[in-house]
Amino acid sequence: MKRLLASFVMTSVVLALGARAVLAGSVNLSGSLTPGGAQLPQVAIITTPNCTGAYTAFSVLYAVYSFTVDVGGPYKFTEPAADTALYVYDGAFDPNLPADNCLAATNTNPLDIDVTLAPGTVYRVAVIDDTFAQAGLAYDIGISGPGNIVDCAFLDEFADGLVDWLVVKPDATETAGSLVLTPATNRSRAEVVATSIHPGCSECSMSSVVQTSGGNRSKVWVLGWYADKKNYVELLLDERNDAVVLKQKVRGRTVRKEKASLTIDPSTAYAVVMGFDGAQISVSIDGAPLIAMSTTRPPTGAPGFRAKKATASAEYVCVN
Repeated sequence: MKRLLASFVMTSVVLALGARAVLAGSVNLSGSLTPGGAQLPQVAIITTPNCTGAYTAFSVLYAVYSFTVDVGGPYKFTEPAADTALYVYDGAFDPNLPADNCLAATNTNPLDIDVTLAPGTVYRVAVIDDTFAQAGLAYDIGISGPGNIVDCAFLDEFADGLVDWLVVKPDATETAGSLVLTPATNRSRAEVVATSIHPGCSECSMSSVVQTSGGNRSKVWVLGWYADKKNYVELLLDERNDAVVLKQKVRGRTVRKEKASLTIDPSTAYAVVMGFDGAQISVSIDGAPLIAMSTTRPPTGAPGFRAKKATASAEYVCVN
């Protein structure tokens, strides 16, 4: 699995888990570019609102963040400093070729640009010190739009064909950039959790895009805050009953449970965001808030997935 435990390249971590509202239509990504920090070897030339595809051979300080959205539409990117430039990327970011996958860009300060985004994609936003002096500067990138925005302190795009999550029950593979769960029999479950590679979090959120092949009584679960087989949170997408069911397990017992109606169709992608803010576990699917379940037992753990009576897939997992 190709993963990133720090989704930005900087000398210091600025964002802490749970530092802001867990499900939110706006985020701020703040930090500092300092001499001796990460540098791009060349600058992608901008004609706002686009990259031209050309370069200038000049090294600049930069920081880059990964993020996802769960609703398609226009998103606003702002940065108030006088000496920055901003790039938005659709997919992978290559610091040696910073014009590749460039979706939009601006160097008209103060920076303010609208970019159309869609669920099911991992985006990147990069900021550079747009000066000859390269003395460094502070920045504050604002992103706002119609859906929940999750910046990825942990990101797995399932891109390298290696399943290094803990396989609780087989079988799990990486195929064409997705994590695919295939239960061994019609009565068994396939289940994987990221406890082997993710340190776990509590007041945080996770996003993914999942789907099921469908069938009689097919079920797919998104797991959150998985500590062990007795302590975790599960979100069931139940095709047969067209419902989603959120449960919190503590010491093997269901201590909290909430349910909401939602049409679940086979071979249909659902953008799922789950978050815990210290008081409530919230669920949003395709940008629509469905469940806000209070709890007095704060969950802590890593993400995961489970499938039964169907093949299920996840396009990525992003945790802030």
